Amino acid sequence: MKKLYKEFFEIPKEGPIREKVMRASVMSITAIVVACLVIMGTMAYAYYTANDIVVVENRIVAKEYKLDIQVFCDGTSVPVTENHFTAQTGKTYEIQMAYVEGSTKTGFCHVLVGDREYHTVQIGVDQAATDGRRDTLSFYLVPEGTGSIQVTFDAQWGTSSRYDAQTPDYILPDSQVKLFLVEGEMEQTYTVQEDDTMWLVAQQYNTTVERIAAYNEIDVHDPLWVGQVLRIPPAAWLPS
Repeated sequence: MKKLYKEFFEIPKEGPIREKVMRASVMSITAIVVACLVIMGTMAYAYYTANDIVVVENRIVAKEYKLDIQVFCDGTSVPVTENHFTAQTGKTYEIQMAYVEGSTKTGFCHVLVGDREYHTVQIGVDQAATDGRRDTLSFYLVPEGTGSIQVTFDAQWGTSSRYDAQTPDYILPDSQVKLFLVEGEMEQTYTVQEDDTMWLVAQQYNTTVERIAAYNEIDVHDPLWVGQVLRIPPAAWLPS
C-alpha cells in the first residue's frame, strides 16, 4: 500500500518531476471517480430493470370544457356578450345549453343572477341521465317585480360535488328559476332555525322587524316556526 501511495499520490519536491507526477495523479484520480460513477449507474439501471420499477412523470393538465349557450325571449334570440346578458322583469327567458364536441367529457355551469349563484346538472357524460349522457339542457328564467339584472354563465370542467336536486338553487332540465326584483335588487329568503326571532333575522339582514313583517304580510308579534321561509325585503322596497 505504501508503494502504491508513493507511486500515485506522493509528489516529489523537485520542480519538473513534481509537475509531471502531479498531472499523472490528477488524471488517475479523475479516472477512478469516472469509473465509480459508471459502475453505480450500471448497478442502478440493472436494479430498476430487474424490479420493473417505472418512474411516472407528474403533470398538471388544464381541461377545456365548452358550452354553446343561447337565450330566447318571446321567440327572439337575445344577444349573450362575454357570457352574460341583462334580464328584464316581466319577461320569460328560455336558456339553452349544449355540450360542444371536442371539449372534455363532462362539466356543469354556474349561472350567476346578480349576486346569487345557481348550479346546473351535469352536461355531457352524466350517469344520472337516462342513457348516461345529457348533451343539452334547457330551463327558464322568470324575473318578476321591477328593474333588470345581469345574468352570467360560467362553464366548469369536471363532476360537480353539489348534485342535490333538493337544493333551491339547483337547476334541473325544463325547470323554472323564479326570482323577485325591486328596482333591480333581488329578494332574499331566510329559513327559520330553532331559537330564531324576527329581531335576530332583521339584525342579520340589516333591516327592521316592521319591514320583514310588512313584506311577508304577517304581524310583528306572530310566532315563528322552524322551517318557515321569510322573504327579506330589498333595500329599495317601500311599504304600500
